[in-house]
Amino acid sequence: LLEEDIYKNEERIEGYIKEAIEKFLYKTSKETGTDIIGFGTRAKKEFSDYGEFEKFNWHDAYKTAEFQVDADFTIRRTGLIIKK
Repeated sequence: LLEEDIYKNEERIEGYIKEAIEKFLYKTSKETGTDIIGFGTRAKKEFSDYGEFEKFNWHDAYKTAEFQVDADFTIRRTGLIIKK
């Protein structure tokens, strides 16, 4: 593999991972309405008490959530790299 090809492959893989995760999150939130990842458990810690969290109505909020996914993928070793 040429070094340029490695960078192109890294970008393609990052794009694929990002797209796959976004599809997964939108499917779980919009289609099934379930927080199977457990974001609510982490969000609960941002509220002063459980009552405030209940008032917020996490279940409905998650159904309308917007997601921003960043992926970072690096090929560390490929064996032999040919440099021009």
